[in-house]
Amino acid sequence: MDAIDEAVDRAALQSVLACAKRFETELAALLQPDGQLDSTQGDDSLTKLASLATRCGILANSAMHDEVRLVLLGYQARALSALVSLDQSDDQGGPDWISQLAETAQQIAALQHLPGAAPAADYWSLIAELSSPLSQKQTAAQQQARAERVLRAYIEAHADDTTAAEYLLDIRLSLATLLDQRGDQRAAAALLDRLGEIPDDSPRLNDINRLRQSVDRLGQPIAFELISTELVRWRLSDHAGKPVLIHVYADSVDASV
Repeated sequence: MDAIDEAVDRAALQSVLACAKRFETELAALLQPDGQLDSTQGDDSLTKLASLATRCGILANSAMHDEVRLVLLGYQARALSALVSLDQSDDQGGPDWISQLAETAQQIAALQHLPGAAPAADYWSLIAELSSPLSQKQTAAQQQARAERVLRAYIEAHADDTTAAEYLLDIRLSLATLLDQRGDQRAAAALLDRLGEIPDDSPRLNDINRLRQSVDRLGQPIAFELISTELVRWRLSDHAGKPVLIHVYADSVDASV
């Protein structure tokens, strides 16, 4: 009888999971492959996305199975992340998507006994942290330093977790992009090498290829020349093999001077 009861319970769970996963189709219709809201779906796409996030949250709280709860919370987090990226929070009493995303991450963390819950919780918590108002008030350099710290912390925590593969791809790509923008192409190239083979249907493929084109310029000769104030043509190629420091600034910008 125990075997029969177990089979019945398993069948019931699979049935409920199938019902919960219907939200995947609804969510995919509202989001672009990169997870951002697809505005071409109509003027009410934002309202639909917010409604989907609310419905998934309500159903997750009433779900009898943790596996179902994890699936629904994952959909809710994806919807809230897209809303967060739109900066739709309202200081006048509108929805605070960032706080809702952070709360959803905590709910996912409570399911850490399930495979994939821990890396998912840390990922959505990271998105909420980097989107917080505190981050927006910092200087660009402070934002970059903070982002690098939390991105590296995530990689260190989940590098060996096979259930974190999808999140690690996004994290490593984000960190490599940050390093490339900062001028550290060698470190960016090393991170890209860790990505391995990327499927042709990956939504991140275009971003990865653009970044690879950028770091591929590393080590290539730079063609740089100008006319000096003495009207002499100065060529970088004339100094091949020698260290050269080029300081570019604008008189009108105090910070650059």
